[in-house]
Amino acid sequence: MFAQPHALILRHRERVAVLISSALFLAGALPLFWAIG
Repeated sequence: MFAQPHALILRHRERVAVLISSALFLAGALPLFWAIG
């Protein structure tokens, strides 16, 4: 596994992309919940 740093970087990049997308989704969904509630 240590012989493939590119795979680890890609996995880390995917994880960061998922976290950023989920954070953006939450940031966009909170005002909607406030508007509905």
